[in-house]
Amino acid sequence: MKNVIHILLVIFSVFFAGCASTNYSAYEGGGVVEGTGGTKKTINGIDIWNNGSPPRKYKVIGIIDDSRRQTPLGMAGYENALVKKAKEAGGDGIIILDAHSELVGFYNSGSIGTATTTGSASVIGNTAYYHGNTTYQDYGSSSDPINNKITKAAVIRYAN
Repeated sequence: MKNVIHILLVIFSVFFAGCASTNYSAYEGGGVVEGTGGTKKTINGIDIWNNGSPPRKYKVIGIIDDSRRQTPLGMAGYENALVKKAKEAGGDGIIILDAHSELVGFYNSGSIGTATTTGSASVIGNTAYYHGNTTYQDYGSSSDPINNKITKAAVIRYAN
């Protein structure tokens, strides 16, 4: 019984968390540029720039591509995964270039309802007869979307 629970827990985790993928690719080309400003937050020493770029000189050193299931469990390590890749590459910050949802399927919970059967039985000789009526009340079903969050971010190094 314990093994069945563990197997179901693994299946549940994979289905709802999905398989996260965070990949880094080195960038070649381009020189030092100066940004115009934007919104920023810092996690573990790495600046994450949303809605703009740093108002100082920097160079793009790589690109991060991240894909993960858009659920609370799937998104739990999102920013930390980006920060980890940027640190491994020697970056000082990340500029979010694109972040969007991608529909990958639907989860159907099935139909929910109740069935009621009423009737009467009678015996004539060696034969039993049943006369009944079954009614079913359908409360509907739900079909929930399954989305992945797709992110592309530039890893940057500040120029002195």
